Amino acid sequence: MTFDPQHSRTHSDGTPGSTPLPLATEDAVQALVAEAREALAVVDAEGVIRLVNAATEALFGRSAMNLLGHEFGFPLAHAQIGDLTIVRPDQSVAIINLEMTEIAWYGEAAYLVRMSDVTFERRGEQLLVESQQLLHQALDSMASGVVMIDTEGVIIAANHAWQSFLATQNFPPEYGKIGSSYLRLAKRLIAASEPPSPTMLEGLHAVLAGQRSHYQSEYALVMDQGTRWFAMNVLACREGYKIYAIVTHEETTRQHQRDDLEIDSRQTLELIARQRSLEAVVARILLMTQNRHPDSIYIALLVPDAEVFRSLPSEMLLPDELALLDRWAKDYALSANDAEGDTLAIQAIDMAEAEALWPALRPLLSARHIVMVWRAPVRAGALGVVAQLICCRRVSLVPNADDLVFMELVGQLLAIAIEQHEHTRQLAYQSYHDPLTGLPNRLLFEDRLHQALEIARRSGNLMAVMMLDLDRFKQINDTLGHTVGDTLLIQLARRFEGCVRTTDTLARRGGDEFMLVLPDVSGAQQVTRVARRLHDALRTPFVINQQELFVSASIGASLYPHDGENADALQRSAEAAMYRAKSTLRNSFQFFDATVNTAALARLQLETHLRRAIERGELSLHYQAKVDRERHVIGAESLLRWQHPDLGQIPPARFIPLAEELGLIVPIGEWCLRELCRQIGVWDAAGLPAVRIAVNVSALQFSQQDFIATLTQILAETNVAAERIEIELTESMLMGNVEAVMRQLSSLRSLGLSLAIDDFGTGFSSLAYLQRLPISVLKIDRSFVSKIGFEKDSSDRGIVNAIITLAHHLSMQVVAEGVETTTQYQFLHDMGCDFFQGYLFSKPIPPEQFAEVLRTGMAAL
Repeated sequence: MTFDPQHSRTHSDGTPGSTPLPLATEDAVQALVAEAREALAVVDAEGVIRLVNAATEALFGRSAMNLLGHEFGFPLAHAQIGDLTIVRPDQSVAIINLEMTEIAWYGEAAYLVRMSDVTFERRGEQLLVESQQLLHQALDSMASGVVMIDTEGVIIAANHAWQSFLATQNFPPEYGKIGSSYLRLAKRLIAASEPPSPTMLEGLHAVLAGQRSHYQSEYALVMDQGTRWFAMNVLACREGYKIYAIVTHEETTRQHQRDDLEIDSRQTLELIARQRSLEAVVARILLMTQNRHPDSIYIALLVPDAEVFRSLPSEMLLPDELALLDRWAKDYALSANDAEGDTLAIQAIDMAEAEALWPALRPLLSARHIVMVWRAPVRAGALGVVAQLICCRRVSLVPNADDLVFMELVGQLLAIAIEQHEHTRQLAYQSYHDPLTGLPNRLLFEDRLHQALEIARRSGNLMAVMMLDLDRFKQINDTLGHTVGDTLLIQLARRFEGCVRTTDTLARRGGDEFMLVLPDVSGAQQVTRVARRLHDALRTPFVINQQELFVSASIGASLYPHDGENADALQRSAEAAMYRAKSTLRNSFQFFDATVNTAALARLQLETHLRRAIERGELSLHYQAKVDRERHVIGAESLLRWQHPDLGQIPPARFIPLAEELGLIVPIGEWCLRELCRQIGVWDAAGLPAVRIAVNVSALQFSQQDFIATLTQILAETNVAAERIEIELTESMLMGNVEAVMRQLSSLRSLGLSLAIDDFGTGFSSLAYLQRLPISVLKIDRSFVSKIGFEKDSSDRGIVNAIITLAHHLSMQVVAEGVETTTQYQFLHDMGCDFFQGYLFSKPIPPEQFAEVLRTGMAAL
């Protein structure tokens, strides 16, 4: 119990409490206490409770037996009666107000204490104080000037920004003080506004009179810096019958200017969206400049076309002046990308400098009374400087902040217009050509293929489709970099172009794959000769950065109509032949063999799909919860899933071995690490419990020289603590180069990662070797767990028991995976297994569902 004298009350004579009871006999006091409906108690001078009534028992939540003889808990000696905070047996907190009257009790001084529950009143008072503090904090956090006025218009509160607002109006300080008249200030604002706004005062009075709930007005003040706009908002507040008003003043000058610019910009962008001519769009942009600065001439010079646009109509310029502008544009466009012309920002150039820069313009500048020139380069992304925006002014002014914003906006609109024009001009080419090699792309290839098919159908001639894939091109990219790889593809495309007829179509399919359409061929021999020429073109090494590179290619071909009667069938056949050439003997050529069985084709398709699974976003991680001995979720294992849009869910047992065979397991493994760390960041941002997540690492990925560096980089980029990740390695992976394995494991451990041996018990690791490894966790293979509970499972039980005992002797923790039945769980639990994983607790689920598991702390049983 705590005593609070803040709410104490005393009489005029200094005695505490209400009117004191007359000194009476003990029987009278006992009768008074017993019969009273209010809570009463008798407390002796030592603060010990001597008598209570039923109301006191109810108030304290305790029986008289638990109250009598106990100290009451407030300082009687101070004679200060106030609030007492108590905690009842049910842990509820109550605030009790005490009033004390001195009495005699069996010949000793004592006190009769009146008690009342004031919990709700005190909490209400505290909430009122806190709400007032929050109100003041909210007002001071506002950037606008805010005042609160009463019905008479007197300022009763103001925020910090209010004084700043008054300073902009040049008002005396006394105008804004609390207690001063806001109405006087409003009248002065009305008188100074341009034009005067008498309705502003009427609206203010209407709000204070309760006739309106709010009022808004805007006014302009003419100042030394020019016209400035302000918005006044008045909002009515009621407290009982009283009406108050909250008034805010906010400057809206920039908003007015932005609104005008927004309208002009929107109209210009609409012209661009409608693909109006560049001339029409630039003319609209320069009309903006004329409206903004009617005393100036704006010139837009397109680089390097030397095409010039001006804000003045051509009929307002003399023929000599037009010719002068054209000559100057051609000369200036040639040098506009030099250091002098390609300036980084807007420049203000006086007449002497302007005439020195552009002597040819001197007659025009003089005739038009130009005294200052502003110049700004116009950049359009990768196109660089596409124009120069020049403003010729009749007043000598350096551009201010608003001028800079305006010039920047005009430049941006010009850049958009020019970029859109250039985009439209190149759209046809870019739509049908590969941006790297300049060869036809897949879209143009398929168009040419359909044309060739139609001609072959009508003529009855043969045609062929060829697919070409470079061998080990990925190794060149990985070792020498993508820049070298791209250069190689460009040079290779030029060589291939010399191997085909002008009527043939050579296209880049993507990556290191190329396609050919050979219309009107005599037969397989002609197609073979083309393939031989393509192979011969690769015999000479490519020289890039003074380094010789040798590459080879696998080529497949299909013939119409033998291997397909439509475009899709011919492409599939050629691709199947190419992959068969690559799988049997690299740098070879094969025709499509119709006897290729369905399984081989399915494998080729799966390989093709797998190569693009990451970039197409088809891979995902699911999470299977790990629980402790009390079935609380303490972590999870991340498990890779592949959802193909056409093939559906592809089992890991089907695609992971293929990924390992193709070497794709390394980028897939890196993707898994990166995705896991990203997902951990998402869970952390959602405030979910921080648990450790395990991820499987393949032998190929573990053996990569840059594995540690890549993992370290991912952790740094995602800001995930290494302690949140557990690396799972199979027992067989650790049986290779012992020293290399130890170095790699030690590096991982030094980062703070937890290390686990997966599928333990299926390999042949020795106890001595196991002791040396910095392993934290052993995972019992599911093959042992699955047999528990069946007949003749004694040997498996013994193996499981031995693994658990061995791990604990080596200070390792044990995880049993594949737990699916209560019998298995109970046995493992009895054997001392630390953690459990399996369908008994949770199946592998998407991250969104696992987030719910984390919230509950229990796996779904």
